[in-house]
Amino acid sequence: MKKPVVINLTGEDEKYNNLIKLIAEEQKKRKKAFVKYGGEYKNYIKNSPEKMPLKVVIINNYDSLYESNPEVLDQLPELLRDSTRYGIVFIFTANSTRSIHSKINQNCQNIYCLHLKDSSDYTSMFTVRTKLVPRDIVGRGLYESNK
Repeated sequence: MKKPVVINLTGEDEKYNNLIKLIAEEQKKRKKAFVKYGGEYKNYIKNSPEKMPLKVVIINNYDSLYESNPEVLDQLPELLRDSTRYGIVFIFTANSTRSIHSKINQNCQNIYCLHLKDSSDYTSMFTVRTKLVPRDIVGRGLYESNK
């Protein structure tokens, strides 16, 4: 098993731009590899004798990334739109319910929401309106899946 690559991008525009290019190149490579399998990672894994690992990109503290790189809204939505199809999964963490812009949020299939300061924020986080609030126990939260 390969070790994960950790890149700290706070205040480093060049590294951020290189990461975006790297992800876009990986998507193109996978798109070509998956042509015979309906263009889908799941079909490729089921039917191909070769295996290709699922790639996970974690963007921790999205608020800070967006603050230092506002062009993130121009680059990420396009990558996110097809990323799952090509076996690239994005995970975002944020400090506020309004931190992740709708251009990003609309491409997210699952939303996990841990403890929020204001219980009314749970309602604004999900597409299905809810009055549920998790008990105040460490690690508790709510989850919504678009599938």
